[in-house]
Amino acid sequence: MEQVYWGDSHLNLRSRQLEQFESYFQAAREHLDFLPIAYYPMDYYQTMTGLRVESWHNRPHFLREWEQINALCAKYHEPGRFVTFPGYEWHGDRTRWGEHNVFYFSEGQPLDDCDDYSTLVAHLRQRNGLAIPHHIGYMTAQRAKDWDHFDPAITPFAELYSNHGCSETAVNRFPQVNGRMGPWTSGSTYQDALQRGLHVGAICSGDTHMGFGGLYGHGLMAVWAPELTREALWDAFRARRVYGVTGDRLIIDYRLNDAPMGSIIEGHGPVTARAHLTCPQALDRVEWLRNGRVIQSY
Repeated sequence: MEQVYWGDSHLNLRSRQLEQFESYFQAAREHLDFLPIAYYPMDYYQTMTGLRVESWHNRPHFLREWEQINALCAKYHEPGRFVTFPGYEWHGDRTRWGEHNVFYFSEGQPLDDCDDYSTLVAHLRQRNGLAIPHHIGYMTAQRAKDWDHFDPAITPFAELYSNHGCSETAVNRFPQVNGRMGPWTSGSTYQDALQRGLHVGAICSGDTHMGFGGLYGHGLMAVWAPELTREALWDAFRARRVYGVTGDRLIIDYRLNDAPMGSIIEGHGPVTARAHLTCPQALDRVEWLRNGRVIQSY
């Protein structure tokens, strides 16, 4: 029988935190079920004009730290208790593709700093990897996803909410908040992807650089899976049996014609939508959306 497991797929580890890397895994293990870690292989530096920018392409210490990340993922991976996946942020050439978190099924894969999304996709098909876009409410093809370039097998879901805010739509109660990352705008949001007819799930995760995964209010990823193993979780990732919460750990079982969330079904005639929710606090409402509009409210 399937159940919900909880993780934070956007806990950033940076070079300056090198001595604390292991403690972050230890802390996450105490209250999360799985951790797809997001190593951050970039350095800050000042330009001649004083502009603070981030580095581009691998540096020797990134490769050393990536080996350490892989070793920690292997050390703390304990099926049935705490599942890890090695991963890192990929920004491409920083001018075209938006930012993605790359996750591998297992250790031993390279820190890929290729320049474009199509090359990354080709590599990840060979290496059993995923590329998950995040803060997609910023400017298209800069810090946000360009949905003209999308592979559902490599990008089965997107990060809808994090400490950057919400990127479901361009106008909402919690818009993207980091002014240094560019304006929040339409074109690359989650609703934009759905309006294109793309099959892409939605999650929430922290995007924190503070070393503690699963901070309340920063976003958590939920996944329906039959057991807590890499194989079961990875299959659920690819099948989009995922969702996200921004606070309490709300259990959501949503089905359309009895098909579980993430499914692709034939659309002939009327459909029946069912949702079973378990919430630890008082629930204000449940809304059903279709084509970006609320069609039912409970």
